Amino acid sequence: MTVAMHATAEKPTDTSLLGCVRVTITDSNHTLDSKSVNARDVAEQFAELFNEQLVNNLLDANLNIDGTSISWEIESLEDGSLKVFYFITAILGNTAAVITIADYIEELRDDEKTITTPDNRYECKIDVAEGFDNVYQVKFGDTLFSVASQYSNEFSLTQRMVMVVLYHVNCHAFGENPDDLKAGAILMIPSDDGFKRLYAEFKNKTPL
Repeated sequence: MTVAMHATAEKPTDTSLLGCVRVTITDSNHTLDSKSVNARDVAEQFAELFNEQLVNNLLDANLNIDGTSISWEIESLEDGSLKVFYFITAILGNTAAVITIADYIEELRDDEKTITTPDNRYECKIDVAEGFDNVYQVKFGDTLFSVASQYSNEFSLTQRMVMVVLYHVNCHAFGENPDDLKAGAILMIPSDDGFKRLYAEFKNKTPL
């Protein structure tokens, strides 16, 4: 079983379960905004914890697991807190799935308990959680606008709504700005309802 903790996502198979979680991590010693703490090390600690929970949930559902992957991207580090996106993939050995990443994420979102590291120093709270049931591989020449056009028509959503959501839940696929979409990157595509939920979260926090 592999755990990939990095800022890129491999193209998932048809039996993949996909999800995204955005979290806020705080430090009991209030040092997260200083140079004495390596934010990437902290993010990686929680990737390991998320992966452990994911595997346990899938095993509890009697699923055959070929592998799991949790990649991540730091969104911001300010005011003593660290905001991180985790992108979750589980590759299943069978297709008769009785649990989905959406189920797993709903469980995380509804759980009022916080997740803490074993030393109880770092605490993590779920801000946004969403399951995905579709992906899109970026082609050479694609732009955020062109990809968003495809899904705004498919789901009867506004162009801005789709652009805002795709940009924020696929930060691994962009360079320094929304115009820098990386060819070959895998974009996670929410459902119709997922777009609406995520847009409500991001509409006032976007550079778009």
